Amino acid sequence: MATFLSILLLILKIIGILLLLILALICIILLVPVRYGFELSAPEGEQISAEADIGWLLRLISGRIGYLEKNLNYDVKILGFRIMSNDPVYLEKKKQKKSDKKKKEKEEQEKESLPSEEVQSVEVSETYEEADSPEASEVTEESPSSVEYHPARNYADEEKAIREHKEEKVPVSERIASVIDKIKGIGSRISDGIDRVISLKETLEEYEIAKLLVIGKDTLLAVLHHVLPRQLKGWILYGFDDPSLTGYVAALGAVFYPRYYKNFSLEPDFQRVCFAGYCKGRGRIRLGFFLLIFIKLLLKKEVRRLLHLLK
Repeated sequence: MATFLSILLLILKIIGILLLLILALICIILLVPVRYGFELSAPEGEQISAEADIGWLLRLISGRIGYLEKNLNYDVKILGFRIMSNDPVYLEKKKQKKSDKKKKEKEEQEKESLPSEEVQSVEVSETYEEADSPEASEVTEESPSSVEYHPARNYADEEKAIREHKEEKVPVSERIASVIDKIKGIGSRISDGIDRVISLKETLEEYEIAKLLVIGKDTLLAVLHHVLPRQLKGWILYGFDDPSLTGYVAALGAVFYPRYYKNFSLEPDFQRVCFAGYCKGRGRIRLGFFLLIFIKLLLKKEVRRLLHLLK
């Protein structure tokens, strides 16, 4: 009895440790942020250069992407080992490893195929010796084949089958009728879809679509507040052909002005088309934040009604 209880306690202990490890892994994935940084340099009238890097869990997983002199470079590492890159040295090493592997596999296949080829040559020589012996020739001459082949008869059977298949073809009128039925079915589906969209629109109007718009706006602002860089330094000068578009971008930038006004400036130019600047920033993103946003949306009755209607 004591042995059974000790085994049971050991099993429960192992299960508890596994559950704690799984819970710790989930917490790490949700709470440890993905940190990113970027740097942009765009002197007026010159080429743009930019670089960005990301890292997660003390840079156990990291990545880098850069654009310099019209060339795009990227690099991805896991535990310090490079798994993706367009570096010429890395690509050459990878190509050399593949060629060495193929060469090794080819040599192994040739070594494995040598004994089988020798056995086949011995068997072929034995069959030739048996065929050349007088006893085998007597047997083949005296014993006719039990199965007779009549190519003319087989050809006639095939021709007959083809003729019967042609006779069984569906008439043209029936084909046209089937095509018309299919077109009618497609039209009915389209009309059903239009009716469904109209009914959905009417239902949304009944459930006060303004509330859904407010929820969507608040959710978008919360996501932007979380995703946008926490540190941003530099300046950007810009201008478009249409001055109104330049004004729209300035109005959009004014939304985030209270957050970055100390170290960053956005300078619109309404007189000419231009783009120049230098900026540098860092931020972080947590996956747990998006899970929290999703749960908050599901708790709102307006969103649940909308999902029910979409189903």
